Amino acid sequence: MIKCNLSVLLAERNLKITKVANDTGISRTTLTSLSNNYSQGIQLDTLNTLCMYFNITPDQFFVYIPIDIRVKTQANLRDNTVEIELTVREKGKDRKLNLFGNVYTRSNLGHVDDIQVDIGLYDATEKEEIQKNADIKRVLKMLPPLFLFDIETQIIEDIFEKIEDSERIMDDCNIEFSMDFL
Repeated sequence: MIKCNLSVLLAERNLKITKVANDTGISRTTLTSLSNNYSQGIQLDTLNTLCMYFNITPDQFFVYIPIDIRVKTQANLRDNTVEIELTVREKGKDRKLNLFGNVYTRSNLGHVDDIQVDIGLYDATEKEEIQKNADIKRVLKMLPPLFLFDIETQIIEDIFEKIEDSERIMDDCNIEFSMDFL
C-alpha cells in the first residue's frame, strides 16, 4: 500500500491547504485529494513542486508498506456489536482476519453526542484462531500511524452509515476509538 504523507506534513508544519495552494499555485482540489488519499495519481511537476515547498524527497512524501488491507465492517447497533473483516494481501496471498468489538452511543434528545468503539481480538480457544490473532497483531503493529488511522476511519464511516442522520452528527459528536490489543 502506498499512502500520501501530505496530511502529516501539513500537521507537522501547522499549515493549511489554502496557504500551500496560494504559495505553490497547486489547486486546493488537488491538495485536498492528496491529503485525504483519494488521489489516483500525481503529476511529476506537482510532486516536484511539493517536495521543494516542504524541503523533502519523494520518498518522504509517500509512505509504503508491502501489504494491502481491505476493511469490511458489519455493525449491529441494536446489540452494540461490530465485526470487522480485514483482507490482508501479502506476498500475493490473501488472508482474512477478523476483529470483534462493541459500539456504544450516548444520545441526548435523540441526537447522538458520543460514540465509543472498542475493538478486540476474538477470545479464541482453537489453535487456528489463536494463530489468526497473532497474525492480526503482527500486521497491525507493522502499520505506520497513517495506515492505522485509515482503517479506523473506514470502520467509523461504516458504523455511521447505520446511524440515522449520520451526516448531521458526524462532525458534532465525540468519537472514542480503541483497539485494546495494540
